[in-house]
Amino acid sequence: MNIQVQQIQPTEDDKIFHVSVIIDDVTHQFTLTMKIVQIADRLIQIVNGDTHFLETFKFHQKIARQISQLISQTYNNEPIELPINLLEEPRVTETNKSLVINSAF
Repeated sequence: MNIQVQQIQPTEDDKIFHVSVIIDDVTHQFTLTMKIVQIADRLIQIVNGDTHFLETFKFHQKIARQISQLISQTYNNEPIELPINLLEEPRVTETNKSLVINSAF
């Protein structure tokens, strides 16, 4: 599975982000929200995805976590160079018939 984050667009509400992700050759649009909670003396950022995001990545938690980290970086005004490839697996071809192991788990 090839995954590339194309765009992270903050909305007028600074805790809501629209994310454009290409998975293989299909473009997906997700909405992710940032929630800030205080636990003891620490502020914790929690990123939640919409239903489409949750369904798309329910078996690929590593990818969901990477996208969530990008949202957190964007929220914190940390520079990110997009597009960014998150995971690329080699494809099996006639000359390369090796076993493809999914490293997302």
